[in-house]
Order: sequence, then C-alpha cells, then structure tokens
Amino acid sequence: MEIELPVCHCITMIRLGHINNPRACKAFSDYLKVQGIEHKIAQEAHTDDIVIFVVQEQLNQAQGFYTDFIANPNQQKYQQASWQINETISTSGQSLGLNKIWQANGPLTKFIAIVCIGIYALSTFGYFQSIFTTLSFSWQTEQIYRLFTPAIMHLSALHLAFNMSWWWYLGGKVENHLGFAALIVITLLTAIISNNGQAGLVSTNFAGLSGVN
Repeated sequence: MEIELPVCHCITMIRLGHINNPRACKAFSDYLKVQGIEHKIAQEAHTDDIVIFVVQEQLNQAQGFYTDFIANPNQQKYQQASWQINETISTSGQSLGLNKIWQANGPLTKFIAIVCIGIYALSTFGYFQSIFTTLSFSWQTEQIYRLFTPAIMHLSALHLAFNMSWWWYLGGKVENHLGFAALIVITLLTAIISNNGQAGLVSTNFAGLSGVN
C-alpha cells in the first residue's frame, strides 16, 4: 500500500519500502543521495522498521535501487556511497568553517593580517635582511613610517601565529564594534607608542604586533 507524505505544500512523497536495520538503512540512504534521489526516512510506529519515502517523480528509479539493495545489501557500492557522503560533509563543514572565520572580521583586520603574513613569507624566502633594514624601527624624520612598520614584521612562525590569533580576535572586535576608522587610529597609536617605548628602553632590534595587541 502506498502512503502519501506531504513534505512542503508542493512535493508529494511515496512510500518506497522499509528496512529493519538502521545501519543498512543509512547505507541505502547514502546511496540514494549519491544517485540524486530525494527521499526521507522515518521510524514506523510500534515496529523496528525504518520506512523510506521518495518523491513521486523518482519512484520508478528508486524502486529499482531498492530491489537491488534488498537482494544484496552487502555490495561494495553502498559502502563507497557512505564514504563519499562522509567526505563531502567533512569537506563542506571545513570549508564553511574557514569561510565563516574569514567573513567574521572587517577589511582592515584582514588587510593587516595579510600584510603581516606576506612580509613574513618574503622574509623566509631570503629577503629578511632587506625587509628588516627597510622596516625596522628608526627615529629618522625622512623615514617616519618606520615608527610604525616594526609592528608588521615577525621573526618566527610561532611569533606570527601568536600575534595573528590575537590580532584577529581583538582587532576584529574593535573593527566590528567601533568601525574601520577607529581601528586605524588605535592600531597606529598603539604601534607607535609601544615601538618608541621598546626602542627607548631596550633596543631597536625588535619586531611584531605584540605592542598593538
């Protein structure tokens, strides 16, 4: 007997059959997903059977898959379908997670992070000395930018990772709550003040976004 199951006001689903083993049902459901068959599964009342419903337009195709599965549920193609579905979910989840982290912060937070990572990458490819000579701290008035630029250099991968994690969290909070302009002012002031303090009290051989953070 066919049971119609309304899913949304425009799609009617028809009972395809039942499977009394949850793991087998999951394997068959994964196979249907890989084959592009739209379906739902539901526990049948007062029994251990799990009922499978498919959209009416795909019923004939799904019946062939169901008959084949019931005849031989241990075929390797069902296991492969489960692996494929799990890999897709894992990749999608990772992608969405990274995208969510990236989209969480504003353009200035992203720009400073990219600049710091880019400068560190160049320094590891043999440009460290020229980068340090150009961007290290100096009180020379004709190179006033060097009051700030030590903040965007980093001396090791661990140093970079530590500062970038704090910058992403704190800088992102400031930009999201106070705005782009506020983060510019705060970044410049904290960098210049902390850099001058470090140069005056210790030495000019330093680098990193720690003072800003």
